[in-house]
Amino acid sequence: MTPRWVAAIVGCSLVAACHGPLQKESGGGKQGATLIVLDSLELRESDTVIVAKPVAFTVGTDGHYFMGDMTRSKIYRFDRDGIFVQSYGRLGRGPGEMIWTNHAFVIHDTILAVADNSQQRLSYFHLSTGVFLRAVPVAGSLYSASVTEDSLYLGVLRVFGENHPAVKDAIMTGVVRGEVRGDSLQYFVRAPTLFVTSYIFRAMHNAVHVGRSRFGLAVAFSGLSDVLLDGGGRTSVVTVPAVRRRGVPDNPEAAWSEEVLNRQPRYAGHRLASGLRGLTWFSTGEVGLVFTDLEPGNGNFSLGAAWLAVLSSDRTTACVDAPISVSGTGLPSFTFQGDTLLVLDQVLDARHVRLRVRRMRVDTSSCDWLPLPRGTPTWDPGPI
Repeated sequence: MTPRWVAAIVGCSLVAACHGPLQKESGGGKQGATLIVLDSLELRESDTVIVAKPVAFTVGTDGHYFMGDMTRSKIYRFDRDGIFVQSYGRLGRGPGEMIWTNHAFVIHDTILAVADNSQQRLSYFHLSTGVFLRAVPVAGSLYSASVTEDSLYLGVLRVFGENHPAVKDAIMTGVVRGEVRGDSLQYFVRAPTLFVTSYIFRAMHNAVHVGRSRFGLAVAFSGLSDVLLDGGGRTSVVTVPAVRRRGVPDNPEAAWSEEVLNRQPRYAGHRLASGLRGLTWFSTGEVGLVFTDLEPGNGNFSLGAAWLAVLSSDRTTACVDAPISVSGTGLPSFTFQGDTLLVLDQVLDARHVRLRVRRMRVDTSSCDWLPLPRGTPTWDPGPI
């Protein structure tokens, strides 16, 4: 058995991310967005370039693909044809070394920033040469980032408060903001209180997604359907309807309360759940979101289905739950490049597991736009 096979099998068992055929549900006949496949390519690995457990999948403005390998704690770069270009970082705790590569993003086509959540820091590398430049402390775990000309918007989770998370006045950072050329980061958006009050919820849905564009700021948290939208002179929190998407409780605070879960069996928290995997602004001012249904089983999870939702630019309607086809073994990764959705699959063939990227254009012309649910969301993001 080759090392590639071993890594694939071990990675699958550790994260319980292997999945079978997607669930098909009618969704009441409502039409979601149409995903038009543009192309598909294989990222060409070799005996010396093997990505056993892909994480931190992203794409640069030049069309180059970046992804981390959780087993090797480094980032790999492939060009638009899927040919390996170079790697960044290595395993360790010194300068330019990482323990847990969780997220990566490109700054102004010159710098690759890599989040190491184990050491709570951002490592900056020169994009062309791969030379380590500097590290910036991050007080928490970083899961997403959005870059403007002068600022960084980082999705970071961390509870603040003595003896957290037990104290009632503890808060959890949702988004921090800093300058592209600076080292200081400031609290910007508060996470929903459920991330503080329910340890099981936080352990299962430990991700926040942020997007910044000329239209404004969008922030959403895994496990919840609420999206913060700030722009155009107004701030609002809207709720994304669920038509085909499953694992969406009517009252998340009650469903995930520690009091309820503590009275249930050991794996009570391992329930069918909908998790957010990606967020972006489209060129039209609409917001795209990727959700996945996670199926429970023996204390672990597998992917049940993946869905795309789109919020209208006027924040009144949504086109939801367009099925995203995924295949292969391992948990797929998702990212956006403009109005295009990219899916990274691990495809098993007769020889080994191959990495495949599919690009899909999002078309909303045939959408059935649903009115957003009325009511007062429970999430108070704090001052914007």
